[in-house]
Amino acid sequence: MKNLRNMCLSVFLIIFVTFDSPSIAYDGWSSGGGTIVTRFRIYPDGSALLNLQSAENPGECSDSSYILLKADSPERQFSALLAAYMAQKPVRLALNGCSSNNKAGYPVISEVWLY
Repeated sequence: MKNLRNMCLSVFLIIFVTFDSPSIAYDGWSSGGGTIVTRFRIYPDGSALLNLQSAENPGECSDSSYILLKADSPERQFSALLAAYMAQKPVRLALNGCSSNNKAGYPVISEVWLY
């Protein structure tokens, strides 16, 4: 019975990791040691463009002058970034893809890490 339970658990973990991995995939991080948000531009649709003190462009998007937080991003990400901006605290951002198809547009935020 214990072996059957362990085998079922192993199969579940393999399936979970296999099918869940695209949801946590990203091109890379914005900055190794964290960076300061220097500008925060909010649009009527709820999206926001951020300027960072030092930014990388791991997805090789055509324009890295801004980093995009999409309108459908969780409100917690928006709140955390706004709080970090107001307090001038460093953030680290997981970036995934570009705002337009292929490599066009701005890098897109998928995760926020506060320091």
